[in-house]
Amino acid sequence: MIILIAILPVKFALNHHKEVDHLSIQVSNIETVIDKVNQKVINSEDKASLIVLNEEIDTIQSMLAEATSFNTLKKEYHFEIRKNILLMNKEWAKLLSPKVDGGALLLLSDKDKNVLKDSFNEVKGYIEYVPVWTILLISISLGLGTMIGWKRIVVTIGEKIGKEHLTYAQGASRK
Repeated sequence: MIILIAILPVKFALNHHKEVDHLSIQVSNIETVIDKVNQKVINSEDKASLIVLNEEIDTIQSMLAEATSFNTLKKEYHFEIRKNILLMNKEWAKLLSPKVDGGALLLLSDKDKNVLKDSFNEVKGYIEYVPVWTILLISISLGLGTMIGWKRIVVTIGEKIGKEHLTYAQGASRK
């Protein structure tokens, strides 16, 4: 996995199987709902979170403005968009945390809350994914490693951690 992270980081910063237009729509939905919050009646913590959210939204929208697909998007924007989505999720989590005075999101209607929740879940799907071939490669590697190094595993778990010598039968049995 470390090799994959070192060799192909730009390719896997964003899910290329999804549409850029769909990401733009979801980010616009988030912005529309966030703009409905009356900032005069919320606490300073929530105001700061809303300001950061708006900044991240503007940054993402400016980067996606010219792109028709992720392949036409500039390579340096891949990590920037990923970073901005992560920051948006962090601020979103702050807004969701329980507060003494209720918080900014209580000022929204149930419909707006659902739109916001669904949009954030859709946006997270662009950064929280793993290609199927990666899962298969890791599974095969773990299986081969266990087949080859099984004796070291048994010795480590049975004798070094367990502090007791095990026979092969004891190591294989469930006790």
